[in-house]
Amino acid sequence: MKKFLCLILTCLFSNVFLLGCNRDPYKIEKVDGYSIIKIRNRDAEGVALVGVDDSNLINNTLIVPEKIAGKTVLSLGCKKDSLWPVDYDESTIPLEFNQKMQKIVINNAITVLPWSLRYYTNTLKEIDLNYFLLGIQARPYVSEGLHGISAYVASASTFLELIRDSKQLKKIEIDVNRLTLLYSQDSTKLLFYKISNTTIISDTFEKYTSLAAFIIPETVTEIDKNSFMNSTVDIYARAEKEDIPDGMNNGWDNDLNVTYGFKDEIVVFDSFDGSPIVFEETGKNYVVAQKGQKITPPEAPARDGYVFEGWFTDYVYSEEWNFETDIVTDSTLLIAKWTEVK
Repeated sequence: MKKFLCLILTCLFSNVFLLGCNRDPYKIEKVDGYSIIKIRNRDAEGVALVGVDDSNLINNTLIVPEKIAGKTVLSLGCKKDSLWPVDYDESTIPLEFNQKMQKIVINNAITVLPWSLRYYTNTLKEIDLNYFLLGIQARPYVSEGLHGISAYVASASTFLELIRDSKQLKKIEIDVNRLTLLYSQDSTKLLFYKISNTTIISDTFEKYTSLAAFIIPETVTEIDKNSFMNSTVDIYARAEKEDIPDGMNNGWDNDLNVTYGFKDEIVVFDSFDGSPIVFEETGKNYVVAQKGQKITPPEAPARDGYVFEGWFTDYVYSEEWNFETDIVTDSTLLIAKWTEVK
């Protein structure tokens, strides 16, 4: 009886999102370098993207199209033992095993990432998610190489599934529309944390020992008094001290370095295993800059056995920062690129 109920619940949960309970193998179709299978949810028919040719990777990045062959892309990845069993042939490399894909940008039609899509073995470094993503099953993005997450998602639970067990995270940009709280995780790597939340919970920053600076947006209306306990992070609050909400008047800022009424931006530098970057004005690895302002590059870092190739805006090195022409429009993280000497 219990097994029967579990099966019913599994099918109901799956159908609420994207998955069906059909156990017959799905046949892969090849269309313009994409490997797809036809699927359906309660409201629409579409396809799941299960493989991609290297020709469809731009700067090692998979930008998931809205449609393939006229069908909406509703999900990513399947495996033989999943609710969508797939007959993979030798010419199709499943997404989770792709060794050239370093970044994924997910379209707005995908609402759930299935448990079968996992990245233990590939080279994924960054993911960029959309607002409509409501669920992520069983932490599919556990990856030793995952450095950056950018997400505008509808629930904090989605975000939590992303960062659990990802011990190499250095950049988190999160905009959560509801159930807004941050997850306190032991992370000694985190360098850049950008949020749009309403609540900051207890002990959030205690273990972010590498985080040098943090901006509290005006959307934050409540901070637990222990949120920054034992933290050495420099805090920049957008609101003036006299204008902060009642939920923030609880002594959370005692003994902290807080700048109120902050109108500028911060630019953080990740030397990526190179020599440390320290700016004279902050004593840390970041500078404060006005919007529309150019910034001066730090002295080039050094790293044994490698040549420094410049500063880039992401961990797949898709866009280099040009200090002669680029201006600051928002707080950001710049990453050092290295080429090994052979």
